[in-house]
Amino acid sequence: MTDKFFDKKYVEYWKQRVGNTLDGTKIPDKKVIDFFLSKLDIKKEEIVLDLGCGFGRLHPFLRKFTNNIVGIDVNNESLEEAKKYRYRELLKGTAEKTGFRSDYFDGVVSWEVYDVVEQKESLIEENRIMKKGGVFLVTGKNNNYHKDDKLAFIAERNAKLKDFPNHFTDVNKIIKKSKKFGFEIIRAYGFEKRGDFGGLIFFDILESKKKKFYQFMLFLKKIGEPEKDLPEICYEYSNTAKEKAKENNFSNVIDFFKWHKEKYEENI
Repeated sequence: MTDKFFDKKYVEYWKQRVGNTLDGTKIPDKKVIDFFLSKLDIKKEEIVLDLGCGFGRLHPFLRKFTNNIVGIDVNNESLEEAKKYRYRELLKGTAEKTGFRSDYFDGVVSWEVYDVVEQKESLIEENRIMKKGGVFLVTGKNNNYHKDDKLAFIAERNAKLKDFPNHFTDVNKIIKKSKKFGFEIIRAYGFEKRGDFGGLIFFDILESKKKKFYQFMLFLKKIGEPEKDLPEICYEYSNTAKEKAKENNFSNVIDFFKWHKEKYEENI
């Protein structure tokens, strides 16, 4: 990940986005954040990394559990804003190369960040910096969502037409292959449609047969080191978008996105 897209405008966008709606959806609020962070079972003395801390949005919620919160972000403007909060330490870095020593953190939280990073490299790095038994909470976008989820499709289309990084995860594969990455899945939640995350509408992926959903949240417990030969889990386009392009006789997804935008006159 680079800071190419993450400038002052991006910081202001997210500050305005919190608590407000966009395309009919809202980002997770206090109720949602508290609900899921409480499941990390963080102890007061434990050290937690706020990975992709941005302007410090999660800090007040994490501080309910521990005072030992470290923040890292790729963006200098974000880090300046985050200084308003009582982080133990704030550093510039990426999910792929954090710069921290090995076996340091008791927990890592990556909240609405992983869809803009190189996920295989990042999982290896997050495993490295975590203590054995530590838990990694990560959210992202599933590579198979419902074809009738118009808001999810438009969000994917617009991001790609802006050339903004927007990666999709094969959640089913990462669950099946988690031990290869040195993790055990202890919780897995799915959010079926775009907007369900902010609405606290979710299901248990491990107990459900649902394969199509838009967003996910995984709790990964470190049990060992990653293997050398790891499968790909991250993709540039969702399977949903590729299927829609094929149905409309497009071999190139970007060309399909451009055609779709012009045909339906959606704003980018």
